[in-house]
Amino acid sequence: MNGSKFERRVLQRALKGIGVQPRGDGGDIFDALLAAYNAKSRYYHSQQHISDCLVCFSNYRHLAVYPDEIEVALWFHDAIYDPRRQDNEALSAQWTEHYLTAVNADPNVIDRIVEMILATQTHRARGGDSKLLVDMDLSILGAPPAVFDAYDQAIRREYAWIPEALYRQARCEVLRDFLSRETLYQTAELRQHYEGQARCNLRRKVEELTQS
Repeated sequence: MNGSKFERRVLQRALKGIGVQPRGDGGDIFDALLAAYNAKSRYYHSQQHISDCLVCFSNYRHLAVYPDEIEVALWFHDAIYDPRRQDNEALSAQWTEHYLTAVNADPNVIDRIVEMILATQTHRARGGDSKLLVDMDLSILGAPPAVFDAYDQAIRREYAWIPEALYRQARCEVLRDFLSRETLYQTAELRQHYEGQARCNLRRKVEELTQS
């Protein structure tokens, strides 16, 4: 399983940037992550989601204090994903911590990366780099309507085991929570670019879901 050259190169560079020298070409952890993201049960939280986040981040990399740490965190933030569980972010952070500890990464670096991953559970962050990573994760909300709709359909497929009425109710609660926030995006640049379209997408989807 090779994955794209771009993605492999980004992970290699990011690991080296935080002082980790992966074995060989870095394929050990890259292939493990790729296998996780390509699981058949994933329709949105997949390799494509990571690729999209990395591309988005490339446009805002200059805003980061520790850009390599953000790229590592992006790779790991959905490494564990089971829609029936409530602790995916914690398990993903745990995998990250175990891996980075095993390859002798700096403990302070590990702490910052773990904190970023855990912030994706609530999509609320404290530090600047965590805010940037969370905004990358939410950039799909501000995508053009057709792209947002494809994302929304993929999420429904991941939750196909939930009856339609219950899914509509739960999905509305999630989307309304986002709409209730003073701002969806915590960094000024992403807020300027995505906020307006994201709110349009969310309001439209809530309206669709509440139609009888």
